[in-house]
Amino acid sequence: MQAENTTASDLVQVKGITINCVYDDLVPIEDLKPNPLNPNVHPQYQIEKLAGLLKAHGWRIPITVSILSGQVVSGHARLEAARLLAMHCVPVDYQDFDSKSQEYAVLVADNAIADLASFDNVKLAEVLKELENVDYPLELTAFDTDQLKDFQSSQPQITSSFFDDDAVKKVRTDPDRHSITFTFEMAQAKIVESAIKRKGKPWVVAGIFEMCLGVQNA
Repeated sequence: MQAENTTASDLVQVKGITINCVYDDLVPIEDLKPNPLNPNVHPQYQIEKLAGLLKAHGWRIPITVSILSGQVVSGHARLEAARLLAMHCVPVDYQDFDSKSQEYAVLVADNAIADLASFDNVKLAEVLKELENVDYPLELTAFDTDQLKDFQSSQPQITSSFFDDDAVKKVRTDPDRHSITFTFEMAQAKIVESAIKRKGKPWVVAGIFEMCLGVQNA
């Protein structure tokens, strides 16, 4: 089944999965050859989660196949998820490699480079809050319920004891704006900043005062 240079305006579906990516060809699953030296291990729960994401979001990254060897270079997990979904064919991007060594290096790097990334928890909290505000299922971010609970419980919280004399370096009132500005030690200020970003601005304390963040190095 040919679909050369497919664009978003030419979307097709395979077993109810919308193919949203550009690809060279839709290839029968039985014709694809996983690389037997693929070192990336994909547990069953990951494959099941990926299958759920494909059903919800559609297929967005083609499987990469080497023209040199005819084997899969990246997309082994997506291939297994496709089998789980009983898809008869999947989108494939055929790529050239200068040598077998380069092909192996790309095979390993495909997962290794992703492992080097980390989350900015403040930004992640903002994104999750945006999704929550529109009732978008958070499990479609690939986080499971326990992970979301652990993340939310780990976020810094502000209580009344936070505003004691040791934490607050300076307090300035502004009657015209009905506001109070607190200046904190750096460590406390970072916690307050994180909480404000999670709650949204302006942040209202007790429904009366707008709290403006001031930072003073200790």
